[in-house]
Amino acid sequence: MKILSICGDHPRNLALSHELEKMNCLDQLIVEKREEFNPVPNSSWEKIDRENYIRHFNNRKKAERIFFKDNYELPKNTISVDNVNSNKVIEWLIKNNPDVVFIYGVSMINKDNLKYFPKYTINLHSGIVPKYKGHASGFWSFYNLEPNWSGHSYHLINEDIDKGDIIHQSCPTLEKDDNLQIVASKSAYKAINEIGFIIEKIKKKNLVKFKQNNKGRVFFKKDFNVKYLRLVYNFFDDKIVNLFLNKEIKPEKVNIYKINY
Repeated sequence: MKILSICGDHPRNLALSHELEKMNCLDQLIVEKREEFNPVPNSSWEKIDRENYIRHFNNRKKAERIFFKDNYELPKNTISVDNVNSNKVIEWLIKNNPDVVFIYGVSMINKDNLKYFPKYTINLHSGIVPKYKGHASGFWSFYNLEPNWSGHSYHLINEDIDKGDIIHQSCPTLEKDDNLQIVASKSAYKAINEIGFIIEKIKKKNLVKFKQNNKGRVFFKKDFNVKYLRLVYNFFDDKIVNLFLNKEIKPEKVNIYKINY
């Protein structure tokens, strides 16, 4: 079985490919250049928003240092692209005809290019679908005071954003004083370490898929406003998990689809 991984260049994205490599399952890695890992706030923003923005991404950097290495030595034959829809990607797919493609942290595949991808093209999405689809799902679950909905979903790719059949989902164990970014990294770490179950199911030809309903929402980059960080960092001081554990907030119970292993 030939496996291709296409991932972003942030630590948590690369960790998926390294897990495949550790399992001796990775035939090719293609890395897409993402936005800056530690972006600079807009100088025109109010001071409170600049400080929150810096805190948000500094916390991400600290969390990924805990759960993932800062730098990876990538395979020598790694292909680097600016976008998953690059001709380099399509040419590799046509020439090598992989059985499975795992995607994590890259741009949306153009509809015209989907025909070049195999049936088992699986996206690892940083949210529990169908409730949280699209961009920055981990943030929106905290903003909506639903930290228990912070998780990851493996789902098949189709023409819609994060609406393909669900293969497997997982949520991390929430612990006292976990902040938003710790939960995000814990979630990614757990999901990545469960990828072997999916591969085994595909090999044995008994992978079960779950159709998504039409509930939930697709979040886009344009939906985010830096002022929303004030709720997480100023009003709640990034203690939303503690509120949940202390039952001071009572969000809807999370329902996930899990591989039977």
